[in-house]
Amino acid sequence: MDKRIEAFEFIKQALAKAVTHIDLEEVTETTDLLKENILDSLDSMVFIMELSELVDVDFPEEGLVEKGYYNISTLLDIISKE
Repeated sequence: MDKRIEAFEFIKQALAKAVTHIDLEEVTETTDLLKENILDSLDSMVFIMELSELVDVDFPEEGLVEKGYYNISTLLDIISKE
C-alpha cells in the first residue's frame, strides 16, 4: 500500500477516536483540522496522542500549530517519511 494512503487511513482512525462529530469522508489532504473547527484544543491533544500511538511517531509537545501539524498534508508528509 502507498505510504501516503496508509498514513491517511491512520489519520482518519485517530480522528475517529478523538471526535465523534466528524464525517471522515469530508476530510481531505487540504483539510486544516483547527481552522475548519474540526478539533478544539482538547480534541487536538487527544488526536495527536492517538496518531502518535498508531504510527509510532513522537510529535513535539509544543509548537504543533505553528509547525502545521493539524494540516492533513503536513501530517501525511511527516508520517509517510517514517
